[in-house]
Amino acid sequence: MKQFYCLLTLLLLCISHTATATGICWYDGSGPVKLYVPEKASMVVKVASQMFSDDMLAVTGRKSITVPEKNATIVLTQLDRASAAQRRQLSAKGIDIKKLESLTDGFSIITDNKKIYVTGTNGRGTAYGLLELSRQAGVSRGCGGAMSFPSHRTDWLFPTDTPQCRGHRLNTAAYS
Repeated sequence: MKQFYCLLTLLLLCISHTATATGICWYDGSGPVKLYVPEKASMVVKVASQMFSDDMLAVTGRKSITVPEKNATIVLTQLDRASAAQRRQLSAKGIDIKKLESLTDGFSIITDNKKIYVTGTNGRGTAYGLLELSRQAGVSRGCGGAMSFPSHRTDWLFPTDTPQCRGHRLNTAAYS
């Protein structure tokens, strides 16, 4: 009987641990997703931010909005146009700048202090990183520009243990 209670307690602990969501809430259902796009960003980043905004409209019912960095939930940085001070800040947050710069069109997505930082080696890398967030929201860009969207969401948590990666096909024809 004692073993039964021990197993039941262990099972309840496991269930309660898996039921708690960890991550950064980047959409809470009460307002739009807030995005910071640097003024010096490449055109491809600006096009990707428009695509992302359209994706958020399809998924949440609200377009994302561009806000100053201090008010943003998602912060974009393009390394080839970043200042030395910005590079130091990113490095302090844990981004391996040297490794990232060695990647062609590479990007990194990290979380820190209730923000999601998308850092690309160049414009394409930054755009790929932002569209990776769309993919994680459930937006799928298929061949020939065909898209599919998940059902409408009321909130989102971005996992805090997301690995660095790259790769997306940009269909800019619809945004020219």
